[in-house]
Amino acid sequence: MTGFAPPSPAPSPILRSPVGFLLIPEFTVIGLSSAIEPLRIANRYLESKYRWRLLSIDGRAVADVNGILIHAEATLAECDRHPADLR
Repeated sequence: MTGFAPPSPAPSPILRSPVGFLLIPEFTVIGLSSAIEPLRIANRYLESKYRWRLLSIDGRAVADVNGILIHAEATLAECDRHPADLR
């Protein structure tokens, strides 16, 4: 007779959240998505979810290598001054 083990508690995140990603002109989207996707997948299993913010030097949209503008949510300076406000 095989029994089922009770579910284990959800693990805690390893990184501090929110995680900031600084967008640099002509960045590759695959590089950005390769950094964000593991956090998104980990959120399926975590009780306390990862959050992330896209940053730029001046807070404006940044063009990737293909010329597509990606919206930044805050400036790098805002992140340094008020990290808790980026949640």
